[in-house]
Amino acid sequence: MRAHWSVLTLAALIVLSANAWDEAQAQPCSGLNLKIDSEGQDATNGANAFAYKITNIGAKSCTLDGHPRVELLDTKGQPISDMAIEPSDKAAGQEAERKTPVTMNPGDEAFFAIEFPTGRHTDDCRNAVELRATLPGTEMPATFPGSFTACGPVKVSPISADAQPLR
Repeated sequence: MRAHWSVLTLAALIVLSANAWDEAQAQPCSGLNLKIDSEGQDATNGANAFAYKITNIGAKSCTLDGHPRVELLDTKGQPISDMAIEPSDKAAGQEAERKTPVTMNPGDEAFFAIEFPTGRHTDDCRNAVELRATLPGTEMPATFPGSFTACGPVKVSPISADAQPLR
């Protein structure tokens, strides 16, 4: 019986070690292995916030590090150059714990949020009809249609493996 438990314990340690090795050896994520989905919206404290979920749809672990590159597009699909977009350590009014890089095993999810300030004088506001997000280390953007109005700098949170930022 003792030998049986020893074999099971050894097998469990080998599996755990293999998983830790896979995470330690994870390469930067490729745009082909990731999917971005709109995850929700919230309007509080003079800002509209949008959350996005990233899923590793690939067969291997990979890492993401930093903030996504975000562009807001006009009706012609062109970036709006006078709409300031800034990285932030906060997501939707909450502190976003920056744990970088984020290692994503197959099927894992990570999140980021974008916050648009509202409520200022309308001359200061800019309107966009699409949001284009490109994840760090990738070249394949995801585009989301919508109505995005910002009355001040747009804030982009770091990618986090923590729970969805608007919940």
